[in-house]
Amino acid sequence: IELNNSSSSNSRRSSLEVHVLGRILEAHLEMRVAIDKVYEELNYSYDVVLSQLLREMGKKLQLTYEANFIQQGVFGSIAGLLYNRGQTKAGNIVFMLLNTYGIALTSLSLLLSRGGKRKIDTPPNSLADFFGLNPSEKHRFSKFVNDYLNSKDPESLNGLSNREELLSNWKRRKVATVNFQKEKVQEQLAAMPSVKNDTIKITQNRVLLLTSLRVKLQLFDKQLLELITATNPTARIQGDDTSLPKAGLAIPGYEQHAQSAAELLNLSWILTKMKTLDENSQELLDQKLFVTRKILSAMLEVRKTSSNIEQEIALEKTAMDRLKRYRDRCITYTNIFNFYQIGILGVVIDGPLGLSRNSTYSEVYNPRLTIISGILSGSLAGLAFLQRPGGIRLKKPEPNMLGPCFNINSNAKERYAPLLLNYLDSVSPDSPKKLTRKQELIEYWKSSKVLRIDISKIKSHDKVSAAGKHHHWWQERIKLIRSRANMLYDLRSVVNLLERDLSSLADQLS
Repeated sequence: IELNNSSSSNSRRSSLEVHVLGRILEAHLEMRVAIDKVYEELNYSYDVVLSQLLREMGKKLQLTYEANFIQQGVFGSIAGLLYNRGQTKAGNIVFMLLNTYGIALTSLSLLLSRGGKRKIDTPPNSLADFFGLNPSEKHRFSKFVNDYLNSKDPESLNGLSNREELLSNWKRRKVATVNFQKEKVQEQLAAMPSVKNDTIKITQNRVLLLTSLRVKLQLFDKQLLELITATNPTARIQGDDTSLPKAGLAIPGYEQHAQSAAELLNLSWILTKMKTLDENSQELLDQKLFVTRKILSAMLEVRKTSSNIEQEIALEKTAMDRLKRYRDRCITYTNIFNFYQIGILGVVIDGPLGLSRNSTYSEVYNPRLTIISGILSGSLAGLAFLQRPGGIRLKKPEPNMLGPCFNINSNAKERYAPLLLNYLDSVSPDSPKKLTRKQELIEYWKSSKVLRIDISKIKSHDKVSAAGKHHHWWQERIKLIRSRANMLYDLRSVVNLLERDLSSLADQLS
């Protein structure tokens, strides 16, 4: 900073600049290695382990339901034949067997609804080192990443480290549905060698905690960006060559994506000027370092904004997974209760009442219980159908980063770097209709069959952005949250595409 404030240009400052930029890039890449490891573990846990466990549970539940229906059909037909032959007592006994088997199969369904087990086939994941469970060296974070986790969180109000702040957030927000503070549970979440099998509950919680850990590691880019901004030598390059235009300047030899990045960073003038300088001059070295710093700063801006979107995706997926688990559990238990009432009332109707010699039982109570069982059966089936959309998110979410895409004025705009707002409002070189990136994204959402809502309506803009007069907390259901998460994924992809343009510019600069 002292050298930046001096007016002279010397090799010492250039050497220090190279060192600073090199360390920032090294730190960024080392953190990306840890983040990519968490990504790999997260994807395997979600796409392979959890999917297989849920698939096996669903398959077994379906088999018990089918067996229940089949045995009801078979025994019901036999009982009907016996009634036609006038063998009422024998028919009632068969119906009792039918309902007894039904109760047994329903009890089996209740047991299976807890899910099964799957043998762990992976080494300990990143949670092992995070919880301090001492995994082997090759399964640990690097010293640098551990130093970051143990360092003070700049945004912590209590002076907690990044590790402590994350643990505190998990506890305060009730992210996990298990007590992750117990060592045995930590070993299960981290898939330590002492644990042999995974369960649905443990895997779901592992996914939630790994997602949160990944977001925490990504936030380091924000600190790197603040560092590179604090040491920015803007006073060195007074580019302010008035003979060259600041916009719309084509750079000979640069391909279109590099041109787009240079235009966005307002570097076209300096890149053009650099072509006129001596290859061995100090001025050319200073300007190359300046451009390199601008590209690295822009890359960190992309990562920071992408991390903000990633954080919102994680919140939406957590909320959606909770609602889906609650919905599936409610539907399963409703169906099981329906089978139970059919079986229990059936045993009573065809047993004590049907076989009784007292005509009052068979002529009065028997029909009444049959009617009650029918009403309960239809009502519970209707309730299970009504539960399919899922429940309501109990807490209203904060306005998210989709708002600026629809020009909605909310505090979400503050989470964008100005560079990224300009990028979304600029035209991509690949755009056939010469639409801005923001307009192309909206057009894709309108024509896409992925979304479950009509994004062409103004009301929908408010709902997915969680901002505006048309958004209300009772509208926060699975359908809306799923659409919002999908849109945030698309937005993140478009933001990350800026790295392609920056990479192209860096290639041509070298």
